[in-house]
Amino acid sequence: MEFQVLGPVSVSGSDGPLPLGPAKRRSLLAMLLLRANVAVSVDTLTEALWDDEPPLHARTVIQGHVSRLRALLAAVDASAYGVELSTRGAAYHLELPETLLDAHRFEGLVALARRATDPGDRAALLTEALALWQGPALAGAYPSPLLRSAAHTLDEARLAAVELLADTYVLGGEHERAVQLLRPETGAHPLREPLAARLVEALHRAGRSSEALDAYHRARQVLADELGVRPGAELTAAFTLALGPDSVPAVRADTPQPAPDPVQVRPNLLPRTPRGFHGRTAESAALTAAAAGPDGPVVVVTGPAGVGKTALTVHWAAGRHSDFPDGTLYADLRGFSDTSDPEPAELLREFLVALDVPPRRMPESADAAGALFRSLTAELRLLVVLDNARTSAQVRPLLPTGPGCVTVVTSRARLAGLVASDAARVLALDVLATDDSVALLTRLLGERRTAAEPQAARRTAELCGGLPLALRVAAARLVELPALGLASLADRLADERQRLALLAVEDIGVASALRLTTAHLPADAAQLFTALGHHPGTHVDRFSAAALAGTTPPDAARALDCLVAAHLLTETAPGCYVLHDLVRLYARGQSHDPAARTAARLRLYDHCVATALSASEAAEPGGEPAFMQPHDF
Repeated sequence: MEFQVLGPVSVSGSDGPLPLGPAKRRSLLAMLLLRANVAVSVDTLTEALWDDEPPLHARTVIQGHVSRLRALLAAVDASAYGVELSTRGAAYHLELPETLLDAHRFEGLVALARRATDPGDRAALLTEALALWQGPALAGAYPSPLLRSAAHTLDEARLAAVELLADTYVLGGEHERAVQLLRPETGAHPLREPLAARLVEALHRAGRSSEALDAYHRARQVLADELGVRPGAELTAAFTLALGPDSVPAVRADTPQPAPDPVQVRPNLLPRTPRGFHGRTAESAALTAAAAGPDGPVVVVTGPAGVGKTALTVHWAAGRHSDFPDGTLYADLRGFSDTSDPEPAELLREFLVALDVPPRRMPESADAAGALFRSLTAELRLLVVLDNARTSAQVRPLLPTGPGCVTVVTSRARLAGLVASDAARVLALDVLATDDSVALLTRLLGERRTAAEPQAARRTAELCGGLPLALRVAAARLVELPALGLASLADRLADERQRLALLAVEDIGVASALRLTTAHLPADAAQLFTALGHHPGTHVDRFSAAALAGTTPPDAARALDCLVAAHLLTETAPGCYVLHDLVRLYARGQSHDPAARTAARLRLYDHCVATALSASEAAEPGGEPAFMQPHDF
């Protein structure tokens, strides 16, 4: 026979679980089990069964539940196991051997584990203890305040055991097992800093420092969003550890350690280097040249969504540690994402922690944090990577001041403000040439697969428009469907109606990247972008754009400039613009109103007729027109 409170409140006999009935009967049993072998007063049971003022017949209800429980226990001959539910005055007493209650067995195993000196023995005991849990404590009982408090105490004991087991794994050098244990727990309890701190440390000790830093940043963001607080000492210490060398050894808790010598922190906050990176030799050289110089240069790597700005920058930065002996800082400014922009003060504090500023010296205000950051970087040779910026204003508070520092900013916008205020040098990324696109597909799929269908590989690359994001998603499609050949994929991509849908997997796709770009456009530019989707061709000027949008040429010119700055259009010659094929398809899908499409095209056709007539008149003034003007023109 077994009684369970570590999960759903239940009683199991030789034939399985007993039918306990309603939630309040389970609550009464839970209260008796939590105080097993101790008399529990009717007043306490009443508090466990009702939130507010109990009903007048509460005592009668309790008596009825006790009577039903006694009948259930008698039916499975509970007395043979030493179990008896008796009445003692104005109280009830559930007598049972402690070994029959999962909570008592859990406490005993954890106590034994804490006394164990061998990590293997300790881990085995804790694993056995945690296996007793079948879900949140006291599940299925009525959630009165008294029982919610008791459940919270039990759940806290479980989390403490999880943390002890994680520490035991780390102590024994089993860092991957610690990661596997902690990942689901941190997901289920995102506000519990000790779990997050242990996950960060375990990932770092497992040689996965970039993942450790990602875990820290997720935990920090959750704490800021949900509680409005910064990470505490334990999580901050784990973050500082993850910033250091990957060779930090695990330290046995039972081994005396000498006082460590002071070390110079050399931070490296870069995310992991992108897999399958190919090409961009000329662009890497241009970035190196732009980053050279004694004036603390600022470089803006700009280009359309999905062109590989971050991949190029991180790949380039990962190979230049020797040029920046004081480290590399990185921050995602989330300028083109669904989440809110990070506060400059938060990013500055992360930078200061990476630069070994102790908590007692950490400034509270953004201005003070910025001043300290600029002071610390004045004499350093440091690389700062600011990814995914939307505006120059996001970037300026995070710029270091040292002449030996280099800042690289990535953005879908051109950030002309940084050029004006900080003499930023601009590196514009374009799509890949066809040969490089095929080479990237080969890196992603393997040479055998592309060599088997060389023409189809080239056609696929061309239909992806040389956009690295599109090429990577196309490769993912082929990996997902091994039976799908390159020729079959190319045939599907050739259908413009389904091309963007094919170039999306899970949360990654060309359309979703473009959506984040267009979401930040001014209203007039967004309206013009949608109108351009009605254009039957690929090239447009300010006059045809004005006709499509129903606006004036000067207004259209301003909106076109905005779209060019956002890399949604390319100006191929003064006043002449072209849309990338995938951008054109996305713009076409933004308007689902046939009447609006018809009206826009009629305005465009009217403009074409008027232009042709004007050209004819200019060529032969007063001559016979080349064609007759429509009557309703």
